[in-house]
Amino acid sequence: ARVQVEQKLGDFIWNVGQRYSGRIYAWDVVNEAVNDDGSYRETFWLQRLGEGYIDNAFYQARAADPNALLFYNDYWVEEEGEVKADAVYNLVRGMVERGVPIDGVGFQCHLTLYGLDFEAFRRNLYRYRDLGLDVHLTELDIRIDQTGGSIEERLTVQADMYWNIARILS
Repeated sequence: ARVQVEQKLGDFIWNVGQRYSGRIYAWDVVNEAVNDDGSYRETFWLQRLGEGYIDNAFYQARAADPNALLFYNDYWVEEEGEVKADAVYNLVRGMVERGVPIDGVGFQCHLTLYGLDFEAFRRNLYRYRDLGLDVHLTELDIRIDQTGGSIEERLTVQADMYWNIARILS
């Protein structure tokens, strides 16, 4: 059964990679494999193939489209020192150390006003860059809650947050 599951995963990656080969810039090969507590998400693939499925998916994606940038993508990974962010960093650092063909990490930034430690965000971004990886913000939204001043004040805070994030990325 394990061989069949590995074959299904490989066939899927190959078919998608071949279909879009040369037409896409980057590919989120594995998405949201880590729980908020830092453990691996109990997925179909993890249950049947173990943690190695992540590395294998990246090797197969590189074979299917050698020119696409390959990314791991997840949410709640913006700040160094947070449990999930550190778990994802350790996962990706291990992949780099093992020679797995990974080119970057995608941050799904679902933020709230006053909800981002910009220094921890900067440190986290740069530790991935220190591994030789790109960081993409695959999603970026800053929710305006109903508290914390007038709508004009909240929009100003939101705009400042977008500005500070853009400044850190440049």
